[in-house]
Amino acid sequence: MSITNKLGSTLLVVISLLVSENTISSSLGESIEGTYNSEITGSSNIIYSGITKFSLDSNGRISGAYTFTDGEGEAVGRLYNCTEKMETRQVICNWKDKLGTGDMDINFSEDYKSFSGGWNDAGSSLKHPWNGKK
Repeated sequence: MSITNKLGSTLLVVISLLVSENTISSSLGESIEGTYNSEITGSSNIIYSGITKFSLDSNGRISGAYTFTDGEGEAVGRLYNCTEKMETRQVICNWKDKLGTGDMDINFSEDYKSFSGGWNDAGSSLKHPWNGKK
């Protein structure tokens, strides 16, 4: 096989992987897109009601935003760097708001009308519940 054929084959494999990855993200993203009424348990074990929204960004990747009201007023945050495992309906994102940063790790129901999981502060393994329903 010539160098030209090897490069062409390698390029085809890379393009196929990129298209496949984008398709997986897009199909899961379209399933979970929307607004979920959420309950987020704070680090002091108080449950706060809020809204969690998931959408697709311009690259077909899942991103999101959330709001909840705690004792200090409304907290508005964003979900970014989301990764998903389509076979388990798991989404892992970084979160950021006025209270800090950390990770969110949730699993969606089969119909994508609800999710359950948790969040933790950056650098901590202690998880707190984060659940939502459309």
